[in-house]
Amino acid sequence: EVSQSNFRQLVEQVLPSDSEEVEKDFHARIRGRFPFGYYMKFVAERFGAIERGLSLGEERLLDLYNRFRQTPIYVETMREVLQEKVDVETVKKVVSAIKSGKIRVETRISMEKPTPVSYHILNKYAEIPEMIAPEQVQADSLERMRNAIMHTKIELICMECGKRQDPVAIKDLPQKPRCYSCSSTLLAILPGYKGYLVGIVNKRLGGERLSEEESRLLADLRRTADVVHSYGRRGVIALSVYGIGPQTALRILSKMHYSEDELLKDLLEAKLQYIRTKPYWKT
Repeated sequence: EVSQSNFRQLVEQVLPSDSEEVEKDFHARIRGRFPFGYYMKFVAERFGAIERGLSLGEERLLDLYNRFRQTPIYVETMREVLQEKVDVETVKKVVSAIKSGKIRVETRISMEKPTPVSYHILNKYAEIPEMIAPEQVQADSLERMRNAIMHTKIELICMECGKRQDPVAIKDLPQKPRCYSCSSTLLAILPGYKGYLVGIVNKRLGGERLSEEESRLLADLRRTADVVHSYGRRGVIALSVYGIGPQTALRILSKMHYSEDELLKDLLEAKLQYIRTKPYWKT
């Protein structure tokens, strides 16, 4: 149950503990949702890595991240992004002032749900809109969730032959997806901006030795492939939901769902549970 005291405790927990953690959080956020392909393009041009003046579409800009992520081009791009888009030093001062008590954080709790009008304003800034939805809005949460999932584009990679499948919207996937090259159903989901994982898969298939980090990444991929192999498109649906990993997906999918709505209800519940409990996890 949420109270004024434990809500204040939660606010304190989500704040970075020190200035070093502030920088770490910014770097992690940018790495997780790297939307700065156009910055990287100009940096790569200055480094002479790509020809100047090329017109690159969205997909090719995303590929720059995979191509240069472990190079000085990536480091310089991050430096410029943090310098131009983020005032890290001021954030450090604010966090320090909050921690020392110089700045007070006031918390207010309302047991009422937002009105339909305010919901749409809050929805713009809330990562999980289902948690703030009024009852009349919650009624269509499953339909909105279904539409969001079905129009999500994903990429799969075959763990048997290493072929990268064409990007496809989940709604267009067959019930039992198969590799276009070898017909295997052991297909792993490639996370966004992580095309470099293709190289790790092919390195393993080629019999090359993997580093400890590469072995860990390959194991993560293999777990998603096991879900897709066992449950087909339903497995892909489960894994596309925020906060649902292979273990939770397998637990939910192992239940008897007579309709897609029943599956989506369980996935929505797991998603909200993840959001509620995540701040209390120890990192």
